Amino acid sequence: MLTWLATSTANAVDISYSFTLSGANYDSVGDSGTPGFVSHVPANAMSALPHARITGTVTLTLTFSAAVPGLERGHILIDSWVDASGVQPDPENNVEANVNAIVSNLASTDNLVWTATLTPSGAGTFRIIDNNIPVGTGNRLRSLAGNNWFLRVFYDPPPVFSAATAEVSVAENAPTTRDITTLAATDANVDVHTTISYSIASSAEGGADRAKFTIATDKLRFNSIPNYENPTDAASTTPANAAGNNEYIVVVTATSGPSGKTQTATQTLTVTVTDVSNEPPGKPADPTTTTDNTQPRQLVVNWAAPTNPGPPITDYDVQYREGTSGSFTDAGYDGTGTTTTLSGLTSGTAYQVQVRAVNLDGNGAWSDSGSGTTPTNVAPTFDSTDTAFSVAENSTAVTTASARDNDLDDTVSYAKSGADSEKFSINSSGVVTFASAPNFEDPASAAGTNVYTVTVTATSGAGARQLSVSKTLTVTVTD
Repeated sequence: MLTWLATSTANAVDISYSFTLSGANYDSVGDSGTPGFVSHVPANAMSALPHARITGTVTLTLTFSAAVPGLERGHILIDSWVDASGVQPDPENNVEANVNAIVSNLASTDNLVWTATLTPSGAGTFRIIDNNIPVGTGNRLRSLAGNNWFLRVFYDPPPVFSAATAEVSVAENAPTTRDITTLAATDANVDVHTTISYSIASSAEGGADRAKFTIATDKLRFNSIPNYENPTDAASTTPANAAGNNEYIVVVTATSGPSGKTQTATQTLTVTVTDVSNEPPGKPADPTTTTDNTQPRQLVVNWAAPTNPGPPITDYDVQYREGTSGSFTDAGYDGTGTTTTLSGLTSGTAYQVQVRAVNLDGNGAWSDSGSGTTPTNVAPTFDSTDTAFSVAENSTAVTTASARDNDLDDTVSYAKSGADSEKFSINSSGVVTFASAPNFEDPASAAGTNVYTVTVTATSGAGARQLSVSKTLTVTVTD
């Protein structure tokens, strides 16, 4: 509350009165530290005089020591204040401003206390003057230096947006450096408050999707690239908005004013992410390959999913070729996994492999070639590592010493050798038997005992690719 008291000492009756400003929009801090009514003194002292600051409508109260019938709105003069030199001493920056203020609802119940609503409509400094207030015949209010008494008031309205809400849109996959919109609050005291800053509250007041946005000076931007096919907007209560519908809610705050006297305005923005058609997946990185020495005709191919701005990936295509030139062969892969095995290749051979992703918008670009070499030819391996066997006399079955070669086109053949090899037979499947049934009482091994030895050799491949593996069997004949 701010009050000014004037007293009439002339004539028959001393009448005193006061102006009072009050209300939530009244700021009691003046530029000289003691705000209040002041008299119009010479111009060179004006800029140092205290003032009242308001930020909106306030209540103006006039209190008289004696009844003042007939007081009307016209007896209170509101005008822009310009000193004798033509300068309007703005309390913030001595900048002239055009100000309009309206006094309305002037009323009293006892002609002693009058109240009115004071509503400024233009930013800047103005004055409230008693304009020949009627105080009765022969009574006058004292004046100083021939001028009316007045209160200097600085109207400092908050910044404003053109609308409390706004709707903007941005195409999906916009980079984080793309401006969604330019924030455009205005401040009527632009000459005094030269800047307006913008922010997003980290609390709920910032909107349901506040964490997804940032502000670069006065430009609203996404923190991360939005994807229409994978919306991440949250459900909002105010305004009501469902989650996952590509409508993002953020509340922006505009702040202006001098330190300690800042004011704010907010605007709720609905940012709609729109679809962009014809968005096939991106180009995958080069695929990698691994091998297994036991599978010399295979390559295992692995790749990473590429960036995908459009619909979900529905398939991958894989192609390969021998060497570094010539046409590629379709691997026949079908699926959304990121690994496959190429079979039926040539061992010891270098291959190139490429991958591309597919979604409903089309085929992505083929990757650059990944390379791999199949293992060289490997020797066959026996199915069993057993080498010691017992056979009852008068029987012939010993064991099956079968072997396999993982080169699918190579067959395995078998041969026998060793001191007792003539006592055994082996067929094309590796089945080992005695050539004739042994007799425990008449041992016939080369050592003259019932313990016989034979070496079985498995061989696969032809020519330079021929490889063999052998193992020696010890067969004991029992009684």
